[in-house]
Amino acid sequence: MKTFLVNLESHDDVTSARDRMSWSQSTRLVLVWPERGRILRRKLDLVLLQRYSQHQGCQMALVTQDQEVLANARELGIPVFTSTQAAQRQSWRRTRRRRLISFRRQAQHQSLKEMQGARSHPGLNRPFVARLLPFTIGVLAVLILVLFFLPGATISFSLPRMDQQLSLKVGASPEITSPNLSGGLPAHIVTWVVSGQDTIASTGKMELPDRSAHGQVRMVNLSDQEIDVPAGTVVLTAAQPMVRFRTIQAISIKPGVENAAIIQIWAVSPGSEGNVAENEIQAVEGQLGTKLAVNNPEPTSGGSDRITFTPSHEDERQLHQRLLDKLQESALKDLQAQLIEGQELIPASLELVKLIEEHREPMAGLPADRLTLTLSTEFSAWVVDDKDIQQVALSALDADLPVKYLGDSGTLKVIRTSEPEIQDMIARWEVLASRKIHLDWSQEAEVQGILGGRPGEVSRRLQENLGLIKPPRMILQPAWWPRLPFLAFRIRFEVE
Repeated sequence: MKTFLVNLESHDDVTSARDRMSWSQSTRLVLVWPERGRILRRKLDLVLLQRYSQHQGCQMALVTQDQEVLANARELGIPVFTSTQAAQRQSWRRTRRRRLISFRRQAQHQSLKEMQGARSHPGLNRPFVARLLPFTIGVLAVLILVLFFLPGATISFSLPRMDQQLSLKVGASPEITSPNLSGGLPAHIVTWVVSGQDTIASTGKMELPDRSAHGQVRMVNLSDQEIDVPAGTVVLTAAQPMVRFRTIQAISIKPGVENAAIIQIWAVSPGSEGNVAENEIQAVEGQLGTKLAVNNPEPTSGGSDRITFTPSHEDERQLHQRLLDKLQESALKDLQAQLIEGQELIPASLELVKLIEEHREPMAGLPADRLTLTLSTEFSAWVVDDKDIQQVALSALDADLPVKYLGDSGTLKVIRTSEPEIQDMIARWEVLASRKIHLDWSQEAEVQGILGGRPGEVSRRLQENLGLIKPPRMILQPAWWPRLPFLAFRIRFEVE
């Protein structure tokens, strides 16, 4: 007779064993226990498997050395063999269950004959006990199934949580394209145009012409005719730089040295440069220059200068640097205000890209009490995303995670502990990453170990396995039920 073998594994339970048994197409089925592992040792497990095999229409036998399984099999009348070869060669004795089925079939056959006989003899009725027994068995079966499926349990507990902290160095650069495990972060370049004006008091000094020099010149007619000299005739010095003077009156000069004329003159330009020594004025400007000889017998005098303020080179330098500093500060504030949520600006990366426009008043070399400077500039800075920083921090925390622990989602915090410094085109700083972590546990593994257990034993087991600070809370349904359910889906965990 064909026999179907089911080799069980050390992790199998009733459900997985039934799945394996469902593939059987023969009337005999052998469950082979693994050499290692303690599985299906409860009597209830064998009862469920035996019922399932009967439902499949086949007889079940076991191949195992487990003494507890052997004892349960003997009580249930399940054949047990020492090897798969023996199970295939030897004959199987019928189980009590099969005898019970045979008895029932015989009883049903007899009862059918009795019913037929009752039709022939209406006066004959079935005994009361014969009618009560099937009803009682059915009621008990229903009660057993209800009691088996009815119990439920809710177990609530709080997993102990720990703080995980890690200090790490990060570096950002526009040359980095994506976050990496070494702490590298991609940086995005943003630009901003800002303009401003500033004024500074002039500290430089310069001389300005104030009053014009005046004096007299002696003119001699070199021609043989009388010469009319109009007012405003310009005479000048021969030495460089030439100083020009104007006559203030019109005269006529007759020929001859003895007819020389003395004329009053004023310097054309004010200032001390009009004070010239005697005999320095020696020429007449224009057509009269070839007909007249001129000189000043006495020095000219009265020309003076005044001292006034003018912007110096140091004033220009200080004002330029001060205004740039103000514009840089303004650009930093403006850029930070323009950031969207989740972005962080690196202040050390702020730099001047170009000077768009520069205007100063007054122009260089002109007198003024104050210097006004107007600048239009463009600045740039680096921006990093918080999500990239969190990704790097999370990777570092995961690499440093203790064994059998998991991180709590939503508890990650990253705090900057130092200011960024830029070196070799990389901004470097330190951050402190922290989060909550909890013990990693498997609900499937824990529920398999507490099926059908007493509440006190289950409480102690969970407290030891999960390291609970206080015992778990258990709610049984119904409350008077002494054990936890035998079915895993009737146990529900609530983790706080």
